[in-house]
Amino acid sequence: MKARSNLKLSTAVGVVGLVTILDGCTPNHMAFEKEVRQRVSVGMTLSTAVSSLSKIHMDCYGGYQVSCTRDRSGPMLSGCIERVNLHASQDNTFIDSIEVPPIACTGL
Repeated sequence: MKARSNLKLSTAVGVVGLVTILDGCTPNHMAFEKEVRQRVSVGMTLSTAVSSLSKIHMDCYGGYQVSCTRDRSGPMLSGCIERVNLHASQDNTFIDSIEVPPIACTGL
């Protein structure tokens, strides 16, 4: 009985590991948000914030609200889309607020 239980556990761990490898991304929203907030902050100039996010391979576009994304696709065409929304002041100079939406998982 114990051997059968160990086999099921080993099989489950193996399947989870394989899916993680093929998936290309294991969403960790807290780590991603921490990384973003270490790079950008409220009061920072918009141009500096966009430049800083581009260094971690995020593509940014927009005006008053700048949206930045990073696609973390795996070899099986599945993965994660990480996003950051920067809300700028009325004169489009400084960051008023930063929004880090939940990581979106994509797949076949």
